[in-house]
Amino acid sequence: MNLKSVFCCVTFMTFLCIGYVSQQTAIVKLSYELRIRENRFNEIIDHNRVLVYNNSSLKAPRYLAGKLEQNSRQLCLPDMDSVAKVKLVRRLDVQPVKSSFNRLKQNLLDVFIPKAQAALDKDK
Repeated sequence: MNLKSVFCCVTFMTFLCIGYVSQQTAIVKLSYELRIRENRFNEIIDHNRVLVYNNSSLKAPRYLAGKLEQNSRQLCLPDMDSVAKVKLVRRLDVQPVKSSFNRLKQNLLDVFIPKAQAALDKDK
C-alpha cells in the first residue's frame, strides 16, 4: 500500500469516530432533557392531584383563593350580579311500556270495575 491510501483510510476513520462521538453526546444530551421534562411533568401531575383534592373536598372559595394566591396563582371571585341562578327541574318519572295484552286487560278492568263498585254502593 502506498502512503496516500493509508492517509485516506486514517482520515476516514477519524471522521467516522468523530461522527460516532458526536452522536453519542447528542443522545446523552437528549436523555438529560427528557429526564428534566419527565420530572417537570411528574411535578405538574402531583400539583394537579393536590388541586383536585382541594377542589373535591369542597372548601370555601375564599380559602381556595388564598391557597392559589400563596402559590402565585390568581383567582377572580364573581360579583353577585354575574352569578346565574339555575332552577332545578323535577325529573319526569319513566313509566314502563305496556304490551297490547296489558292494555286490553286494563281497558276491560276500567270498564267493569266502576259497574261493580256502583252495584256494591247500591247494596249498602
